[in-house]
Amino acid sequence: MAKQQPKAVQKREKTLGYLAGEYRESLEYTAELKRAIDGFRGNIPPNSPYRYLRSEVGGAILTTLESKSPQTIPQLIKELQSGGCVFGAVKTPQEIVTKAVKALVAIGKVEWADQAKSQVRLSKSP
Repeated sequence: MAKQQPKAVQKREKTLGYLAGEYRESLEYTAELKRAIDGFRGNIPPNSPYRYLRSEVGGAILTTLESKSPQTIPQLIKELQSGGCVFGAVKTPQEIVTKAVKALVAIGKVEWADQAKSQVRLSKSP
């Protein structure tokens, strides 16, 4: 049984090495895709299914609230998804948008529109 342990450890290390390489390669490919997307010149029309493709989540939220305010977190998620916003692969859109909204509230860019803190709008104060 003692000989099985080193073999299992070796197999685990080999697998981790493979996964790390694949992960690194996918990040490099993602960066290439991002650069290619950013290479497109000109504005993206506000009704385009890719209107938020170049935006970070916080910026996309602010853009949405400029025309559609107040909004709930689920409404923001739906709007950002319909506009091609890329959320990432680890956290859910709910987690990402909620965290972004809380950060925007903390810096005063947006505020809660109701006592229940279920809707946000652009902040009225400068």
